[in-house]
Amino acid sequence: MLPPLPSTFPEHIFQEFRQCAAKLFPTSDQAENSPERTQFVLSSLAAGYRYRTCVECNEEFRVLVINAPEMWREWNHDPEHAYKVERCLYTFLMSAVSVFESLAFCLYFVGSRISLKNFADIQKPHRINLNSASKSYAAAFPQELITVELAALPQKPEFKTIDSARNLLAHRVSGMRSMHRSSIRELNGSVTHKKKEVWYVPEKVELKFDEDLLQGQLHWVSSMLATLLRASRDFVIRIKP
Repeated sequence: MLPPLPSTFPEHIFQEFRQCAAKLFPTSDQAENSPERTQFVLSSLAAGYRYRTCVECNEEFRVLVINAPEMWREWNHDPEHAYKVERCLYTFLMSAVSVFESLAFCLYFVGSRISLKNFADIQKPHRINLNSASKSYAAAFPQELITVELAALPQKPEFKTIDSARNLLAHRVSGMRSMHRSSIRELNGSVTHKKKEVWYVPEKVELKFDEDLLQGQLHWVSSMLATLLRASRDFVIRIKP
């Protein structure tokens, strides 16, 4: 059973997908606890859990930036606050990718109920990821919209940004906030000072750094998750084992 989820989570579509997909699994008392059904249930729940974490991290990050200590705000110096910001970024990015990895894992077990020969890794779940799920759907259901969406996801610029930053933060801390100050003397003699803040990490991942840094990423995660769930729901409604 899911805990309360944010209003931006496509819960109605999500529940329709889960209810329809559950019918593909055996319903006898013994089958209720089958490994395949358990994997389907837990991975589908994980997508909702990880999404909620993203929303909570976005809210926490906003508060951290708005209420930042002066030393951090002006000079980027406050080790404790820097740690809290970094932890928030790390948790958001890990959870954002996990939303899609969890759904792909779930879809892998759904696909196995229809075309087992193309989903042989159900006995070796550690091998299942977004890429393997996409390949299996391409082999089993090449004309389905969900297959198209799974293949397109890793190529989308938004996903590449999130995934690249996630991979970097999995091994090291980020470059943190970078501030660029400049001054321009106007024709009337006055001087205009400008400050640009970006979040920069190696490999050219750069985002505008302000309280809405994660909001844009969350908006995309919400939109793409709804697209995938809609395609998943329509697939399980139409397809027959």
